[in-house]
Amino acid sequence: MKLSYLSINYYDLNLPMRYGSKIRGYFANKYPESILVHNHDNEKSVYKYPLIQYKIIDNIPIIIGLNEGSKELIQKGILFENSITIEETKYNLDRTEIISKEAYFGTIDKILKYQFKTPWMALNKKNAEIYKKLDEIDREELLKRILIGNIISMSKSLGYDIKETLKIKINLKEIPVKFKNQEMAGFKGEFYINFDIPNYLGIGRNVSRGFGTVFKL
Repeated sequence: MKLSYLSINYYDLNLPMRYGSKIRGYFANKYPESILVHNHDNEKSVYKYPLIQYKIIDNIPIIIGLNEGSKELIQKGILFENSITIEETKYNLDRTEIISKEAYFGTIDKILKYQFKTPWMALNKKNAEIYKKLDEIDREELLKRILIGNIISMSKSLGYDIKETLKIKINLKEIPVKFKNQEMAGFKGEFYINFDIPNYLGIGRNVSRGFGTVFKL
């Protein structure tokens, strides 16, 4: 299927990854009426795939909009921002790259290689306990099942029905991630799958905050 895809890249800024959530907070405060912008409804998180995502990739802030999310970025004028303020510091946006296109999303007849540009938050509280008790081989199998499940869940939310069998191979390394003042397990590395995912979309938990961002190699 084709997705309406919009990316806004702020090349003037050089920020650490943790600022992705701060950029999200800036726009959430500026446009509190927009559920798509902040992914909350009546102060509760919206538990579906976010159509607007905020991330820091190689120190460059990127905002991704999909389908209705891309329309919202245009209608709110977010792509025309000339400055943002984070923690009382104003950042001018003199060099902004905007990419608007149709991007294919779905199963394909070849294997593609992806890299996680930001940590993949694969484990919730329940399967984190299961993961700790497994040996290396079974941990890999669990992560493969979770990754396929993440892609299926993302596809359903975007209105795409996966009919083919997904074939997957992973080469991931566990890394510590601090999230909301808690140490959690994240994963970096590569995976291979017969599924086309547009660059910089997120997979897994906390996608709207920039985690699990993938890039095609």
